[in-house]
Amino acid sequence: MSLDVHIHVVRCDTPQCLAAFYATVTPGAPEGTAQQQAERIGWRITKHKPFDVWDDPFAPPEPEDLCPACQAGRGPVTATGTCCYCGGRTTVRTGTCRWCDRPQPEPARDRQETPQ
Repeated sequence: MSLDVHIHVVRCDTPQCLAAFYATVTPGAPEGTAQQQAERIGWRITKHKPFDVWDDPFAPPEPEDLCPACQAGRGPVTATGTCCYCGGRTTVRTGTCRWCDRPQPEPARDRQETPQ
């Protein structure tokens, strides 16, 4: 059996932030599927707006896509790890991400049901 999926990466736009979300997208999925998946787990995804002639060309650009850690003011993520929300490093003692402070799901274990 072959599973045909593509991995799309959503990255945080905050300078020096290493946060990334890896979305699995099936071929033929609508445009923006990866961004919708990121929004569901707490990323702020801003749709790219067209340039307006009244925009200040010297103003620093606002980050458009923000990870949960940068939104909460705990970013930028500077060390990557296993956090499934922002890609940051988790602490073993608490089971939460060091940056976005979200609890991590329990790892999947092979469960064999015993017949009763």
